[in-house]
Amino acid sequence: MPLVSGSYGLDSGCDLRDGLILRRATAADAEALAEFNAQVHRNPQTSDPDIYVGWWVRDLMQRPHPSFVPEDFVIVEERETGRIVSSLNLISQTWSYEGIPFGVGRPELVGTAPEYRRRGLVRLQFEVIHAWSAARGEVVQAITGIPYFYRQFGYDMAMTLGGARLGCPDGDSWRR
Repeated sequence: MPLVSGSYGLDSGCDLRDGLILRRATAADAEALAEFNAQVHRNPQTSDPDIYVGWWVRDLMQRPHPSFVPEDFVIVEERETGRIVSSLNLISQTWSYEGIPFGVGRPELVGTAPEYRRRGLVRLQFEVIHAWSAARGEVVQAITGIPYFYRQFGYDMAMTLGGARLGCPDGDSWRR
């Protein structure tokens, strides 16, 4: 049973209690989302905001993208202030295997402000984007990030980032 009742459209938002609202982003959220993500994905060595992540969010939110619209972000915000405290998005892609195309949902830019962690906010947002992905006919979801962290949301490690499957011409050379 879903943790969030009602439509996953979230057009009018969903009251999470504790003064929080779960909703879809709009184009008007671009700058706040960029700043939030730059802060939450900050450089661990210097504690500086990750300006490249901020640029990426602005690019997704403000430039035409072939498979992404601003409403593909899910936001949790404080009801009173409108401050974003958690967000993630779903980027739809088409991959192919042996020439057969299939839809893939790519959760990205998963982040929560430190003081709001361990409250289940990311789990709720994953529930929403899993429903969106299924509604879009995406048969696979793939995520990059912290190895094994996403198991708690139903993901398993398939390969390391940048990894590839290499075949051996004789089928057995790798054992030598």
